[in-house]
Formats: sequence, C-alpha cells, structure tokens
Amino acid sequence: MTGMSAHPSRRAFEHIARYYRGDRDFTASAQLFVEAALDNAEPVLAAAPTPRLDLLRSTLGNATPRVSMVDLADAGRNPACIIPVMREFCDRHPGRRTRLLTESTWGDRSPAERRACITHEALVNLAFVGHTATVLCLCDVNRLDAAIGDAFRSAHPFQLAHGRLQVNDRYRPDLLGAIANQPLPPRPPTAIERAVDAATVDHARWFATAYGRNAGLDATQLIDLEIAVTELATMTALTGDGTGLLRMWTDADHMVCEVSNRRHPSDPLEGRRPFQEADPLSRALLVVNQVVDLAHTHTVPDRTTTRIHLRLA
Repeated sequence: MTGMSAHPSRRAFEHIARYYRGDRDFTASAQLFVEAALDNAEPVLAAAPTPRLDLLRSTLGNATPRVSMVDLADAGRNPACIIPVMREFCDRHPGRRTRLLTESTWGDRSPAERRACITHEALVNLAFVGHTATVLCLCDVNRLDAAIGDAFRSAHPFQLAHGRLQVNDRYRPDLLGAIANQPLPPRPPTAIERAVDAATVDHARWFATAYGRNAGLDATQLIDLEIAVTELATMTALTGDGTGLLRMWTDADHMVCEVSNRRHPSDPLEGRRPFQEADPLSRALLVVNQVVDLAHTHTVPDRTTTRIHLRLA
C-alpha cells in the first residue's frame, strides 16, 4: 500500500478493492489509508461496523477526532443507504478531494444483505461520476464465499495488491448494470397477494400493518412498514398503468413485503441520490430505504419489483 499512501491521487475518482485477512491486516490497511488522507489535508470518512471502527480508533490515537466515522451496522444496515451517507460526506467538502474508507460486506451479513452489498458496490461507480474522491472498500476474504468475493472484485476498477495500486483486470464495467439489477430469490408459495391501485392504497397500508402485527413486528417497525408500503403503493398508482401487486410473507428472521408494478425506472441510482438531487419517485424510494432493514429492486422489461425486509424480534 506504500505506493498509494506516498502519492496523492491524480484521477478524479478511484474505486478500489482491498482484500484483507483478519484484524491486524484490516488495521494496517485502514491506518495507511487514513493517515495518507490526513497528511494531505484531505477530509476522510471511515464507514464500517463499530468493532472495525474501534480497531481504527485504537491505532489512530490522538488523530481520531480528525476522522469522520459512521457505524454502518446502523446507518448502513440496509446497503441501499450507504451511498447517501458517502455522498453527504463528499458534498460537505465541495472543491476538495475526499477519501472514504468503507466496509459494506462484513461477515455477519445475511446472504440477501451480501447480494445487496454487491449492488451497492456496482452503483458506487455511477454515484461518484463528476466527484473527486478516493473510495477504498475493504473486504475480509476469510468470511466471504467465493461467488460474493468474485462479484465484489468485478465491481471495482482498481485494487490494492502487494502494496501497490493496480488496475483491476477483473473489473467488468459492461456487467455493472446486471450486477446492480440482480434477480430476486423466488418468493415462497405461502406469500399472500393483493392488488394495488389508486383506490386501494389505504387498504394496502392497513392490510400490511395488520399482517406485520401478527408476524411480530413492534410498534416502531409497524410505523416503518406503514410508511414503506404507502410510498411503494403510491408509486404504483402514479406510474406505469397505475396497477400492481402487493405480496407479503415471513421467513425465519424477517417479514418480507414486495410491490410489483409496470413502471420502468430510468435512473439506476433511484432511491440513492441525495434528497436535493432526487426526483419525487427517487425521494419516495429514498424514504423506503431509510425505514427498512433491507430493500432490493429488480427490473425486467415489463415489470419492476421492490422487495423490503423488516427483522423479526
């Protein structure tokens, strides 16, 4: 990593993968990246789960207050919320290069969350077009399966290997759209289905919260579910042919709800742009992303489906 830490970046935007093994390797990589930013007087954000941030704090010592830190186990529990966190930090420092250290795909993530993290990593390449930033994405290879590791690698134009910043020959810009639009796992045959249109938005909201209450969601989660279903049902009524389907079920850990309709989003960053840049539909999905534990949207030529998860106690 010495090559990267010794010289300021000359590219407008760099999205870099760094694979590590264990706490010591994480700490060494994170420390070099952050200290390089501080040496160059560049604003730096560290966004990772709290245990990783604690390792970084113990290493930085008195320099810790100079680093912005965000616990992604909270702010990024839904991976669709990570890009807004990153963009908000960059937008606080207009005209300056920013450095962002992130770990989105940690070992305790569920398979569905890891797939959503790969979507996030692919979309980072679009979200920072026109920005001057260096994003270093750390990934613990000891805790990821090969398929997720390969997908992670294919979403990064650069990598750190053998202490040097390198062009990643496995980066697949031609596949970013497919990576960001991954098919959803099949829904179970037990899923309950209801039609949604402008006349039934209120019914969809009532039906979803009643289902969520019976599934075991607490009072705060029921409010979040009501908000999310209202936004998705309203989007359905206002786009496409104005009709759609609401489906709900539970798995071992979550209440799951999805809304399918005939709209076709033109913006792959819908729901991830800063609020002030977003159009009304993107703002609605931004709200949905903020109130659920996981959200994933998949689009085919004639239909778009947004699936949300709320964790059961």
